Formats: sequence, structure tokens, C-alpha cells
Amino acid sequence: MHSSRVSIIVPTYNHENDVARALKSIVAQDCFQECAVFVSDDCSIDNTFQCALAVTSKHANIELKRTSRNLGWYGNYKTLLDRCETEYTAILKGDDVWFSPAKINRQIRYMDSNPKKAACFVDYYVMDKTTGCLDKYATLMQEKYRDLGPLDLLNCNYPATLSTCFYRTKQLKAVFDDLIDSQPTYDWVLNFILSEQAGIGFIPEPSVVYNIHQNGLWSGLEDVRRNELMLHSLSVMKKKLPKYSLYIDERKNSLLMAARNA
Repeated sequence: MHSSRVSIIVPTYNHENDVARALKSIVAQDCFQECAVFVSDDCSIDNTFQCALAVTSKHANIELKRTSRNLGWYGNYKTLLDRCETEYTAILKGDDVWFSPAKINRQIRYMDSNPKKAACFVDYYVMDKTTGCLDKYATLMQEKYRDLGPLDLLNCNYPATLSTCFYRTKQLKAVFDDLIDSQPTYDWVLNFILSEQAGIGFIPEPSVVYNIHQNGLWSGLEDVRRNELMLHSLSVMKKKLPKYSLYIDERKNSLLMAARNA
């Protein structure tokens, strides 16, 4: 595969209805030909692999593999990140879509202009596939190109989905590898830790549709399970960045109180 500054990784599992659309949105990127794309189907039990193959087989810079067994969230991402050797890494989950062809180029320009940043993310829309309702998240439109630190991300997981995010590969791999013994965690912890390194940049132009549905990795979970994962994630945050312990404990207490009152 040719040299590139950007790797795009696509973790997918049981996304037969969405993965072709996701991959086509990568192909539509202005800089697609300059990107190395890695797709990993985590041993889906539907037709995800075949749907992905129909798109990937047409493009020499897309590599599609299927795991021999289901590795789960962390394992599938790890196999993908191990293949990335570029300066930057972008992520598109197999059930999300990039609708702006300028999404990657926009993030490259931002990171090139902010060499201390470990990551940035773009604004997005949320599609509830159960109701068909599309909402603009309008994350931080009132504060253009705002930097988010750990306390911002502690109170709200602003990026919402890794499909909005763009990373310096070296920093992303380092934090990801450091979290291997803390599973299960999710993107909230990852971005919280990375934001300690000069903050995470926000680019206000909407570029992503984040799909929520009953089979979603996060949106498909029961409320009780979501709460358990959030509490565990907060414990991991406290362990990794103890200087924020007071604020993390406050967040944990608010979650516990909300659960009791539910």
C-alpha cells in the first residue's frame, strides 16, 4: 500500500445495512487516494463482510480483513491500529457516515496548524434510525475552534462517536495500549486522557452522521449497562489522571444519584 499521511480505520460488526454507505463516504473524501484504509469485520454473523467487500474490492488502497473470532470493541480496534503507520489516524465506525468530502482535509489542516494537539473532532448530526429523526448536535457552535480539556470532557462526551475524531497516530496508540488492562472502556476515556495533552480541538463544520440504533455498540445497550460502563470508565479516568479525582468523584456521585432516582 502506498505511503500516506493518514490512515482511516473502519471497525465493523453486524453492520450489513450501513457498512457500504460508510465505506462509500470514505471513497468520496477529497483526499481518498492519498489515504490508507483498513477495514476489520469482527466476525459478523450477518452479511457485513460481503457488503464491505463489494466496495473495498474496487479500491487498491482499502484493505479488508475478517477476524477469525469475535474480538470485541477493544480487540477489533487494536488489530486496526496495529496496521497504522501514518502520521494521522481517522476512525469511521461501520454504521456511521461522513457526509462532507472535505472532512479529512479539514482535520489535516487543523492538526498541521496546531502541532501540540493530539486530536480534534468535527461537529455532527445524530440520526435515530428507530424514529427516523435527524438532529444537528450543534456541539459548540457558539465557540468556534474551541479547545476541550479533561474537565470539559468529564462533564460531557462532546465528540460522541469516534467517527468524528482525528488523531496523531503515535499518541492514539500510546493511550490505547495503556488502556489494555482497563477494559471495558470506550471513547470517553480515550479522549479524556488525550485531552490532557494540550486539549482536543473542535472544528464546528458538521461532517458526520452518527447513527443510533438498537444494535449500536453504545446506543443498543440497556440504561443499566450504560451506567455500569460509565462508572467503570470514571474509575479508570481517576486511576490514569488522579489530579482530577475530586471532579471525577463529583461526576460519579451525580451518576449514582440519577440512577437511584430513575
